[in-house]
Amino acid sequence: MRGGAGSPQRPAAAAPSVGRRRRIALAVNQSYTVAQVVATSDLLTVLPHHFLSSTGRIAELAVLPLPLEVPAVHVGMLWYWHHESVSAQRWLRDTVVRAVASAPAHEEAL
Repeated sequence: MRGGAGSPQRPAAAAPSVGRRRRIALAVNQSYTVAQVVATSDLLTVLPHHFLSSTGRIAELAVLPLPLEVPAVHVGMLWYWHHESVSAQRWLRDTVVRAVASAPAHEEAL
């Protein structure tokens, strides 16, 4: 299962290197939805650890670290250049920058 922003196909891409192949049964666009499906099926998924609290189902799910190394995911901020001077856009961008700057540098794996 693939889903949620920030759950790129990197773990699936690593599958051939450990003698496995991926099989995507379902694609969804939110980590919350992924957790709902996994909690009520025999499917599994790969999510960044910091997404777990947003699933609303963490107490019902088994959570284990991946058995393989996965490269870090780099995230950027994009906006239409025409909105550069729009005050609401500027406020949101500044707020995101402040939030990221005050966040822990690295969240430990399980």
